[in-house]
Amino acid sequence: MFVPLALPGESGWIEVVESRKGYARGRLLELVTRSPQRVDARCPHYGDCGGCHYQHLSYADQCDLKRNLVREQLERISQLKDPPVLETLASPCEWDYRSAVQFHVSQNGRLGFQRMNSSRMVEIHTCHLPMPAIQQFWPQLDLDAPPGKERVHIRCNTADELLIGLETEKGQPAPELFLEAPVSVVHLSPNGTSILAGEGGIEIKILDQNFYVSAASFFQVNLPQAERMVQKVLELVPEEGSVLVDLYCGVGLFTAFLARGYRQVIAVESSESACQDFAVNLDQYDQISLYQGTTEEILPALALNGVDTLLADPPRAGLDRRVLDEMIKIRPKRIVYISCDPSSFARDAKYLCENGFALRMVQPVDMFPQTLHIETISLFEGRC
Repeated sequence: MFVPLALPGESGWIEVVESRKGYARGRLLELVTRSPQRVDARCPHYGDCGGCHYQHLSYADQCDLKRNLVREQLERISQLKDPPVLETLASPCEWDYRSAVQFHVSQNGRLGFQRMNSSRMVEIHTCHLPMPAIQQFWPQLDLDAPPGKERVHIRCNTADELLIGLETEKGQPAPELFLEAPVSVVHLSPNGTSILAGEGGIEIKILDQNFYVSAASFFQVNLPQAERMVQKVLELVPEEGSVLVDLYCGVGLFTAFLARGYRQVIAVESSESACQDFAVNLDQYDQISLYQGTTEEILPALALNGVDTLLADPPRAGLDRRVLDEMIKIRPKRIVYISCDPSSFARDAKYLCENGFALRMVQPVDMFPQTLHIETISLFEGRC
């Protein structure tokens, strides 16, 4: 029985909302016995808004739970006995950590998030996850009631500069936005991107490297944890080598730090916006070849050999079987796999381990405190 907002050891009145062979899902109606791990949620929208999942659990216990979830997935799906999962790398900030937030716009022109276990949205008046600059700004937004589906993206950097993305459906004009603040505003639609005010992107500093990130490009939202992820990857990868392959490279977050010691770097990314940012961020390197397109189409066509390190940071669905087969064919000395979904990672880890690679280490990284999401950085090495 899966019951959101309930903890192991607690008892309560449960309404069964879905019943399947082997499992059921329930809704907590009333808590009878309280776990000592339970804490009072900070946010008044918790339990209604679906943005957070673990505010009722102390942060140390959240990190333990996430490590156990990674272990369980590897044991159950990968069939690995005692997988090498390290302690979760906790976030320096439990709150106020998100440098980017995506809001839905209600028919009243107000901002909110998707309601828990529903496709409907709930209007909110407070949120404790964004960085302070975003928290101070977003309640001041004055939007017209949208004629259709709209979203508002807000991104900031450590200098408190703000980039606003207004996303609309095809054919919709940009919503009217009344601002009295020095921010950049971009309209995002299937028809293209247009700058309404300021710049089309924002500069984000990670360690000693500045990254230009456009409104349509992905970037890690927990900036201190992004720095620690980079440092962890650098620990796993030799400083120098012959060939480095970076799949799903984005705007170049990891490539920028790894490329310095490699004679040849091959990067693959499907997002046009991210590729344009990548070209800006790594313009000083002559040994990098960037390919725009899907990894499953491009990687086999490259016919690579002699690869020292292959880095993969796929979306939540994990690696396509064609990508896995090509990775096995290439047989790099090491694979660094960055995942945002333990179940798809466990599936891919099983396939790699069945085809000549050994899982040496899994480092859970808590990029999203108060939520169920967990990132992992893993090292695979080819067996002799």
